[in-house]
Amino acid sequence: MIFLRNLSGEFKNRCLDYNKLEIFGFSLNDNNYCYERLICNDEFKVIININGSDIFSKVMELSTCEEYILVDTDSCGAFVCSIREEYEKVITEFINSCSFIDVFKEKQSRRVISYFKSKYNNELEFLWDSLPRAGVIRNNSNNKWYGIMMIIPKNKFGIDSNEMIEIINLKYGKDMCGEVVNNFNIFGAYHMSKRSWISVLLNDSLSDEELFKLIDRSYEMSFKKN
Repeated sequence: MIFLRNLSGEFKNRCLDYNKLEIFGFSLNDNNYCYERLICNDEFKVIININGSDIFSKVMELSTCEEYILVDTDSCGAFVCSIREEYEKVITEFINSCSFIDVFKEKQSRRVISYFKSKYNNELEFLWDSLPRAGVIRNNSNNKWYGIMMIIPKNKFGIDSNEMIEIINLKYGKDMCGEVVNNFNIFGAYHMSKRSWISVLLNDSLSDEELFKLIDRSYEMSFKKN
């Protein structure tokens, strides 16, 4: 009986980084990536296979050369649990090492993420498990936030729609946000102080040139004490 565990669901909001598979220890054969690791005093082996969009894993018991299917059942004995714990550690390490969070799909969002990386060497940080669609950008020199990308419903801005939109919160300056807020593509910040922060829609309704200027301003503002 073959009882492969389908890991594809673990990648709903993540994307494989194929450049890191070989570094992690995967081997490539006929477009199939395979990874093996011994666990539990070398008595069991974790195997992960990647073939296109299909990602599967299993645990083999070396003494019998058979798949140890109990780790993927409701069995809760101490022995099974110890194997399952080591198995899960391998899977978690694989996911964290060989993939990245990929929740923002708008073309402008992706250009913004690239801009953070190329100009400031900053990358999105997803700090909250309860908010998987909210990533912060912080100044490397002082760890202060100067950007927060989120996916929220339009009605958070008083728009009569539940459509989900991608936005970025940027620091603009205390009591100065009225200079740019137009309630069309720039709003008083969602979930931040509207006195100091703005929210910008990432749907190309604002040009990259204008948006990047706002990002640069927010970055510079992050050096200020207030």
